[in-house]
Amino acid sequence: MAEPPAAGARTRTLPDHVVAFARRLREAGLPVSPAEVIDLCRALELIDIARHDEVRAAARATLVRARDQLPVFEAVFDAYWLHHPPSLQPPAPADPGQHAAAAAAAGGDRERELLLDDGSPEADDESAHPRDAELVTASAIDVLAHRDIGSLDEHELQLARSRVRELVRGLANRPGHRHRRHARRGDVDLRHSLRRAQRHGFETIEIVRRERRITRLRLLLLCDISGSMARYSTFFLAFVHALREELPALEAAVFATRLTPVTELLHRGDPLRSLVGLQNAARGWGGGTDIGRALGEFNERFAQRMVRTRTVVVILSDGWDRGDPAAMRNAMAGLRRWADTLVWLNPLLGHDGYQPLCRGMRTALPYLDHFLPAHDLASLAAVAARLRGL
Repeated sequence: MAEPPAAGARTRTLPDHVVAFARRLREAGLPVSPAEVIDLCRALELIDIARHDEVRAAARATLVRARDQLPVFEAVFDAYWLHHPPSLQPPAPADPGQHAAAAAAAGGDRERELLLDDGSPEADDESAHPRDAELVTASAIDVLAHRDIGSLDEHELQLARSRVRELVRGLANRPGHRHRRHARRGDVDLRHSLRRAQRHGFETIEIVRRERRITRLRLLLLCDISGSMARYSTFFLAFVHALREELPALEAAVFATRLTPVTELLHRGDPLRSLVGLQNAARGWGGGTDIGRALGEFNERFAQRMVRTRTVVVILSDGWDRGDPAAMRNAMAGLRRWADTLVWLNPLLGHDGYQPLCRGMRTALPYLDHFLPAHDLASLAAVAARLRGL
């Protein structure tokens, strides 16, 4: 910390010092989390790091949770930053475009450096800390859990997509209501065990076990790709792609003013290639919305082929509609007859003060079983839990 670096050791950067300072706080008993370390690093980018009072204020705001922690914090801060002050040099100004490109390219490496590297030579080998790397990713995802999907940058979207894949795995392996016998796994089937024993005069008791059958959720997703959904469409299609990987029977279509089935395009293993294919095949991408016309087209041309027994139909849309209200009402009534369960996911529903006052949303509400927000990872986790229980 105060000593000059050893020969051959790399010069510590400001993030190195932040991590080392956080470790001193943990050693002193303060519960500093990786997410708080990231917050402090971001805060230091916005202040004059040559002024210790500003550094102290930023660290206190991001790392201290309770008043009784202040004496320990102040003592550790003074010992680290004032008694043996490290050399702090502000970063050289960079072109904003170059900075954004570099940040997008190296975002994951930077976060791991902030959290895993304390400046010692041993910390340079990231492979020596696989558990720490997992914690870094988990902490970063926790930070994003309540961030609006439409506001995430490309690196954050990659983290969010990895979390989505974890969420949908539970849908592919949900326990059903029926049971099956198993020789070794599951709960003891006491009734059947006693019946078998009765046949042999209770001379021997053979323990019979049973487990719940795994059921595959039957999903049909209809995703709005109109202009009003531009902030969310790409992420939702990644969500649909992740679902398709876990649920082979999943059916999907996209719509704006017209509807386009895209199930076959989701067979491609690469989500980016799938997205390019979707953009090329879909009609009306980023344009206006005629939900009634699109859903009416689905009912007439595709529903009989794409909807099976006990299918859950999920519509991903903000409900903004420029079409005929009567046509949408008839389309929703027709879709209601096809679907076993009808769910509408609206990214606007999670925003403070939102009310479903637009014409399309008001028309659809009476026909829905579930009307849920889908604007961040936390809301998508709730959606996955709700679908798992259907």
